[in-house]
Amino acid sequence: MDVKKLSKIGYGLLIAFLVLIGGLLIFSTFPIEGNFQIKIVLSGSMEPAIKTGSVVIVKPIDRYEVGDIVTFGKDDRENVPTTHRILDVRIVEGETRFVTKGDANDDRDGRELTENDINILNERDSFLVHNPRSNMNNGVGYMNNLYKIKNVGIGTDGISSNMFEEIKFAFFKNNDSNGKLNMNDFMKFLQNGNVILERYFDNKFGKIEKGYIADIVIYDYIPPTNLVDENLAGHFIYGFSSRDVETVIINGNIVYENRSFPFETNSIYSKARAVANKMWERMNQIK
Repeated sequence: MDVKKLSKIGYGLLIAFLVLIGGLLIFSTFPIEGNFQIKIVLSGSMEPAIKTGSVVIVKPIDRYEVGDIVTFGKDDRENVPTTHRILDVRIVEGETRFVTKGDANDDRDGRELTENDINILNERDSFLVHNPRSNMNNGVGYMNNLYKIKNVGIGTDGISSNMFEEIKFAFFKNNDSNGKLNMNDFMKFLQNGNVILERYFDNKFGKIEKGYIADIVIYDYIPPTNLVDENLAGHFIYGFSSRDVETVIINGNIVYENRSFPFETNSIYSKARAVANKMWERMNQIK
């Protein structure tokens, strides 16, 4: 068989494949119950089993088991569905829930605390620290039972040190998930940071009062509407920003004044960039 014939056969097979895929794509859009769908995998979270750019055919079935690869989540202009493997099947409050994980990922997907887990936390007066931006960045899901936890704090998980942004993301993510918490709840979560400090350090925090550690933040905030007790939470979440911080006093010592540090910072940032480059080089060497 000469090269010309092989070329024609290859071209014909390619056209047939494209027609088949096109037909499947068109057919998958029909509103038929139990119909399959064609999806393109956009990440490497399931490698080596499913590589980035792979085409997967998705069809709902009656029963899912551990080891099955499933596709779930919204699929629209703003959202991309996830294709991961089932690690565990649990019955939580009468509902079947699947614990999933990408083969190439270190962590499981969104974690759900059971009623028993929540009871243990509450009975032991423990704290659950909510890190909304880190959770969203890592795509681990959202805990809608957050309102059942007795003690909740707000943290950053090291993604930054900006607690103003963290409280905004926490509140907006709650609203986006049809959560049951309100602005005042999140203000309490933020204030609970002082409770955590008091548990681990033999001091009092969180008040401008004799006997308390002299930690004070002075804001230069111009409210666009009247600022009163009743709407303080609204101003804090919708209006306040780190740019409004004018002076910071820690344990009686001024560490930030008139929007500047009392020491030179350029060399610190320069050293941080150099250290970051070395760290990235070492991370790139990890296989």
